[in-house]
Amino acid sequence: MIKVKLPKAVNIAIFFILTVFITPQAFSQEFENDTISKAKKKLSDNIFFGGTFGLQIGTVTSIQAEPLIGYRIHPKINAGIGASLFFFRDSRYDFNSYYYGPVVFTNVFVYKNIYLHTDIENLNVEQYDNLGYATGNRVWVQGLKAGVGYQRMVGDRLGINLSVLWNFTQTIDTPYSNPIIKFGFVF
Repeated sequence: MIKVKLPKAVNIAIFFILTVFITPQAFSQEFENDTISKAKKKLSDNIFFGGTFGLQIGTVTSIQAEPLIGYRIHPKINAGIGASLFFFRDSRYDFNSYYYGPVVFTNVFVYKNIYLHTDIENLNVEQYDNLGYATGNRVWVQGLKAGVGYQRMVGDRLGINLSVLWNFTQTIDTPYSNPIIKFGFVF
């Protein structure tokens, strides 16, 4: 038996492809009637915007914004792209930094307002050594997060989201600690 170890980026790509393209097959019978009735919708009716925000103020200050644009593939499946933007300050060490990068996401609603979430992101971050000190260099860190969320609709297009995610690619350079709790909105 030959074992082949795939690069992390290939594993992430395979996971995303399976999530986006295989999951709709599992719901295909349920979507059949919905898809026919929704076929007359305009393309722009399925596009949505939104984002998440994070804020921590104190000795350690962290501000996060993640604007996004998505598309409703089916009534229960959304996918899209966004950007992760962070500002981080630790007054104990007189340290300031910022992180940024693209993110691709998928939400699959499994029961009423409850959805499964996956996203892949590349963040440009400050690099740290094994002792946790900043090296002064910047590196790109890949992240694969997955979890569960709840969306509460407030009108026809406005929704408020709360999700709990787990970062499966945790490294010393990753700005997240598990679990990750996100609050956001879509419209």
